[in-house]
Amino acid sequence: MKKALFILFVMMFAVGIAAAQQLTGDILGPHNVNGHGCSSCHAPHTGAAGNLGTNTASGENYLWGRDFYATTYTLFDGPTLVVTNAGAFAETDTAFHTAACLSCHDGNQTQVQGMTGLTVETIEGGSVTTYLNDGTESLKNDHPVHTAYNPTTTYNWPGTVGADGVITWTVTADVTEFQNNYGRPVRFYASTSGPDGVGSYVECSTCHNPHSVNYNRSTYKGVAKTVKPTNFFVRGWYNTDNPNSNSGQQFCRSCHYSKSNEYVQHYGITTQ
Repeated sequence: MKKALFILFVMMFAVGIAAAQQLTGDILGPHNVNGHGCSSCHAPHTGAAGNLGTNTASGENYLWGRDFYATTYTLFDGPTLVVTNAGAFAETDTAFHTAACLSCHDGNQTQVQGMTGLTVETIEGGSVTTYLNDGTESLKNDHPVHTAYNPTTTYNWPGTVGADGVITWTVTADVTEFQNNYGRPVRFYASTSGPDGVGSYVECSTCHNPHSVNYNRSTYKGVAKTVKPTNFFVRGWYNTDNPNSNSGQQFCRSCHYSKSNEYVQHYGITTQ
């Protein structure tokens, strides 16, 4: 009996240590930006002008508090994304959800914001790749953004696009199996006037939630508002701290149907 209680205590202690390792500080993580927190990106009263920016209209979008760098980015496979610093983005323009990220992550701020390496935000005084100093403003080596998700192709999850650009997923055995096993935490942005026409667009914040670096709250296995561990601000269950977890690939499969277990009718694989 004593031995059993001791083993139980050790197990509970180990679980407690693992939970403590998962979250060591505020969920805003490196986006706390040296203690400035929300006001690092948002100016609640005057938009970018409140942070000495020049675009007084930028605050019309989510009270955004930074200027946009006016340039043309070359995207994956050739198309371009034109960003201006004049006026606000139209509500139907999903590009805001990429341009807002680039207003820091193009090298304007991240060099001094406490980042390091190419993808992982960790050490104070580090830097990440800048798209300003190489002379190309290229995003060709990054995941496609500002492009519509097409649910009618063989390789994407099946569905239909409504007149408002919202996707309705087709009810199939594969769709049901995947959503019951993992969910679909990605966020598409519906538009009736995007570069690909009416559709649900993929932007930076389709995959990343800038407000939570290591926890995500979404519907998993049919249970709403479930909290799961994540990393790198990924908008879904993405547990890189567990070497046995398959949640990372499951997140990518939220869009990439042809890479899923269900696509090859390999059912019963539990996300962990």
